[in-house]
Parts: sequence; C-alpha cells; structure tokens
Amino acid sequence: MDKYIFATQDPANKFSFRGGTLLEFIDHHVESVEKTMRRIVGLLDDGNNPQGCSYNFYYFHLLMQVRQYYPDAGAKFAALFEKDRKLWRDIIERAKSAGEIRAEVDTEETVAMFREVFYGLSFEQAFLSGLDTGELSRKLRFIYSLIKA
Repeated sequence: MDKYIFATQDPANKFSFRGGTLLEFIDHHVESVEKTMRRIVGLLDDGNNPQGCSYNFYYFHLLMQVRQYYPDAGAKFAALFEKDRKLWRDIIERAKSAGEIRAEVDTEETVAMFREVFYGLSFEQAFLSGLDTGELSRKLRFIYSLIKA
C-alpha cells in the first residue's frame, strides 16, 4: 500500500511542476491526474470486470479499505492531503504576488475550491465511467476565470 497508494498519490511524485503560472499548473495537474489514472488502470485491469464498474471506482474502494485496515493510514492520508494543500497554497500565493490572480482572493478558500472540485468530481464520476479529465479541466479553468486579475 505504501507503493501503490501513498507513493502514487504523493504530490512530490505525482506533480513535477517547477514553476510557472497558476493556469499552467492547472493544465499540469490535469495531465498528471491522467497519467496517474493510466498507471492505476494498468495495475487494476486484468480483463475481469464482472460488475462493470469503472476502475476509478475500484481504486476508491481500495482507498477506503486501506483507510480502514492499514496501520497508520489515517496519519498517512492526512500528510498527503496537507502536502497537496501546501502545493496549491504555494502556487496560488505565487499567482497573487505575480498579479496573475486578484490579491484579495482568499488563499485557503481557493485551495479548497480547486481541491474539492477535483475530489468531488473524481468520486462522483467513479460511480459512472470514471473521471472525465476534460470536464475536470473545464471546471478548474472556470474557477481560475473567477479569480484571475
């Protein structure tokens, strides 16, 4: 689980963004999510899917089991979520300083909006055909349009 869950979802491993604009990060974020999804589907798709669920659904199911049964999973998930929040926080603060987005934008609320759209859409669409990254991109770019300078 350390390899397939915690290392895979670690923002340090998942995102290699080294600078640029918030809008560039949004595009990088979506590309990285697509790459991670392809990797996960490659691990889970053994050609046997009797329930016809999306592989995203199976992955969420695995995450829930890890949280319930894996030692220290709660603390490990909390650390991953905080790393992800810090990544978004740093990029949003940089965008505010550069004048890319409005200075009065509340950083913590903006971090929450970007993250919650991603996690909410991921979870909801897991019950259907899996995350539509085109829709994710449109929604994240819409949030950006609301806060840009």
